[in-house]
Amino acid sequence: MKTSSQRLVAQAVGTRRMPRVWIVVLTALVAFGAAIAAHAQPIVDPPSRVARLSDASGQVWLFSADNNEWVAISRNRPLTTGDRIATDNGARAEVTLGSTTLRLDAATELEIVRLDDGRFALRLHGGSVAARLRSPQSFAEFELSTEEGRLTVQTPGRYRFDRFDRSTHLTVQAGQARFEGPGSALVVASRTPAS
Repeated sequence: MKTSSQRLVAQAVGTRRMPRVWIVVLTALVAFGAAIAAHAQPIVDPPSRVARLSDASGQVWLFSADNNEWVAISRNRPLTTGDRIATDNGARAEVTLGSTTLRLDAATELEIVRLDDGRFALRLHGGSVAARLRSPQSFAEFELSTEEGRLTVQTPGRYRFDRFDRSTHLTVQAGQARFEGPGSALVVASRTPAS
């Protein structure tokens, strides 16, 4: 049987161990919470601007990175950075962003590389895109690239970009554009003024 002094010593030792147990428990909870937070998806602000699929004729597709497959999309679908759209043979699509209009011909694949307050960058993987840029802001932020180079427009106008058989073609119907490829640059201007 314990004496009263042994009981007091045992109680004192027990109370000193109690804060240590709580410190260990709290440390474990904080570490567990930090591990969960590290695996959580970061909170991302929605884009400040989006383009939209304003018209479609025939089958138009959007590549879903989540499912790693193409899914059908319809008119008025918002489009933003990272979206890739494609048209079937015989299909057409129109994408608008403010006063800028892009018309995708049949069998075309186009990716929105960057869309934010200062840039509208596209990548043409194949096919044909006609672009109508109406304002100084629209041509200043517009850029289209292919495997062969980068195309920028220097004035508002009407442009056509084609990519077939590993070659890129630029047609300037009204305005002026610049093509920059490996080791070369070329300015192409129309003979008619932009309207």
